[in-house]
Parts: sequence; structure tokens; C-alpha cells
Amino acid sequence: MKKRAFFIKFHITFKIKHYFKMLRYSLTKFFSRTSLLNKGLYKLYHEIHQGIINKDMELIDRVLDDSFEITHLTGSTEKKKEYMKSIESGVANDTFIFPEKTFINVSGDKADLIGKSRVKASNRNKDDGFSLELSMKALLVDGEWKFTEAKATTI
Repeated sequence: MKKRAFFIKFHITFKIKHYFKMLRYSLTKFFSRTSLLNKGLYKLYHEIHQGIINKDMELIDRVLDDSFEITHLTGSTEKKKEYMKSIESGVANDTFIFPEKTFINVSGDKADLIGKSRVKASNRNKDDGFSLELSMKALLVDGEWKFTEAKATTI
């Protein structure tokens, strides 16, 4: 009977250790994948700012999904093509964007991003700029993030 009890205890201990080892491995994989996804979105968020300032239409076209829609501070909305025309023509004329805080929440192939930035725009009268909060939604398409929605508010 002692041998059987020892075997059962050994077997249970082995299973528990194996379970925790697999759990640790799974969590490590999950968090490294999430971390990589967050880094990709964070980088993309900064790239789009530079694209807007430099009027890099190729970059903007690449990172905005065709379904993209932005809601401006005024409450007006623009689809991707209209927004790109506004940037290219200088109507949307941000001359400086300094990201201060970025919050990212990834859930599968979707993500929410909230970025708080200091912005200077040549079409505004404020010399010192203003604080902007940009709430964005993104979708992972063929391994690459694309922004699908943005809403700007002042803070």
C-alpha cells in the first residue's frame, strides 16, 4: 500500500510540475506576443505622426485601413481618402506632434490605442500648441496593424 501511495504522490507531483511548466511557457509566449504587438502599434503610432508632419502619403496610405474614419476636434468626420487630401493640401497642417503618453490594449487581432500628445498646427492661433488625446482603433491584417478609426479630443 505504501508503494502505491508513493507512486500516486509522485505521479501527482510530476503532473503538477508539468502543468506549471506548461503554464509558464504559455504565459511567456502570450506576453511576448502581446509585447511584440504592442511595440508594433506603438511604433506605428509614432510613424503616422511623422507621416502627417512630412506629408508622407505613401506611409499614411499604408497604415490606414480603407475603412478608416477620423472624427476631428470640431466633430466633423472624414473618410481615409478625404483625410489624406486634407493632409496633402495643407488643410490638416500639424507642424509638430510630441507624443507624451500612449496606452495600448490588444485583444486578439484588434487593438485600442489612446495617445496623448502636444500638437502645434500652423492653422491655429496658439503659438504654444495644445494637448490632444487621440483614441484609435486598429486591426491586424495579414500580420500588419492598420488603423480603422480615430477620434480627436482636447485635454
